[in-house]
Amino acid sequence: MRSAEQRNSIITSKRNARDKALGFASPYLVNDHDVYTKAMASEIVQRIAKEEWTSSRVLEAYIAQSAMAQAEANCLTEVLYEDARKRAKELDAEFATTKTLRGPFHGVPFSVKDNYQIEGYNTTTGLTAWANNPGKKDACLVAQLRAAGAIIFVKTNVPQTMFAFECSVKMYSIVVADLLVIISRDAMSPVHPVV
Repeated sequence: MRSAEQRNSIITSKRNARDKALGFASPYLVNDHDVYTKAMASEIVQRIAKEEWTSSRVLEAYIAQSAMAQAEANCLTEVLYEDARKRAKELDAEFATTKTLRGPFHGVPFSVKDNYQIEGYNTTTGLTAWANNPGKKDACLVAQLRAAGAIIFVKTNVPQTMFAFECSVKMYSIVVADLLVIISRDAMSPVHPVV
């Protein structure tokens, strides 16, 4: 069992790493980003297929919105911006060459709850004992989303060990509001798939 000092060190380290990664998001610009973040997943894919949008442009809007949501609601646990940007560029290059979509979620940004394992990232469900132990492979659901062309760009908070309806996890602090409401600004609009 870790001492309180060790746990606090892990908590500080995780929060600092998350905050550093968030620094690579540009500000959310309503006039530039709303067109992407208010679109349904099917519209995103259709516009990419028509070459009106790119996966990279859509992703940047979602990255900006996720940073804004984090500032307002403290809802993110892992920030995958660098890997997500690489994935978006790969999808864009592949589509430019083949004119074929990777799958039904080609270029659609997805957040994944912290209880799903992602290769190279922590899955802590709020437990410091599980921190600094990156996943060895993607969970089945994450692998299926990626195979369908989805871009995983953040992991979102869950109640510690998934045993409550609200998030108050010491590792990431208190989540102020439901991410879906903050991200979409309209709880009835499934514009940002949350797994």
